[in-house]
Amino acid sequence: MSRRNLIAALVIGPALFGLAACGSSDQASSDCKPKDKVTTISEGRLTIAVYDQPPTISTTGKDGYSGVDADIINKFAEQQCLKVVPKPVSASTIVTGVQTKKFDVGLGGWARTAERAKVVSISDPAYIDKLAFIASDKVATFDELKGKTVGVVDGYAFVQDVQKLYGNSNVKLYPSPLEVAQDLAAGRIDAAVDTYTNAPFTYDKKFTVTAAPEDERVEFTMTPLQLAMLFPKDETQLVEAFNQFLAESRDDGTIASILEKHGIDPSLAEVGEFRPV
Repeated sequence: MSRRNLIAALVIGPALFGLAACGSSDQASSDCKPKDKVTTISEGRLTIAVYDQPPTISTTGKDGYSGVDADIINKFAEQQCLKVVPKPVSASTIVTGVQTKKFDVGLGGWARTAERAKVVSISDPAYIDKLAFIASDKVATFDELKGKTVGVVDGYAFVQDVQKLYGNSNVKLYPSPLEVAQDLAAGRIDAAVDTYTNAPFTYDKKFTVTAAPEDERVEFTMTPLQLAMLFPKDETQLVEAFNQFLAESRDDGTIASILEKHGIDPSLAEVGEFRPV
């Protein structure tokens, strides 16, 4: 299976894995028995923060959200007899929103970092991703973008490394990949650094997407990004239940089958050893 097809299929939303059974109606069915005892902001509901970063997550779809994380969280909510309630926000506000318990879960393929773990709980990794350059011509190294204006999404784990590499004045921050793509198409920036799976869906086909090489100056190029979901710091039962769900879903092939059903290389579900946050 080609990497291009792998990335392309991720954009399919939760229609294939919709809010079925216990998680589908306004009230959980009386015969639905949650697997675990978890507490959420609103009883019987799982409030999730979503933004536009297809194919990981999007604010479009039949239920007001879609994407890979949507499919995963729907399965978890179904297991726990919870109705999913999506709240569209900008990427830069999700960490604070989860920290202050405006949301039970923050979706969007969040890298597991030590700084982030100081203020929120980060789940075990759900799948992996890499970085990519997006520009008019193929970019082989980070050094080729020196002196150019580079767009990145504010809040991404690799932003500080990119800023150190190019200087703050050459790095323009955006609330979501869609704004980065718009400015790149308009010629207001020279290139973008984004996630590899996200890039082909977000950026105009006239731009070239190239996987970024390993570079010690940009930490997350040294190993594939382990992507996770964010939870309030003290909601240990909810996090433990979700981590157990992920473990079972890896073991029984559920996550791999979700990826494969969308035409995605199931090896993205092989996260390797958990790297400390």
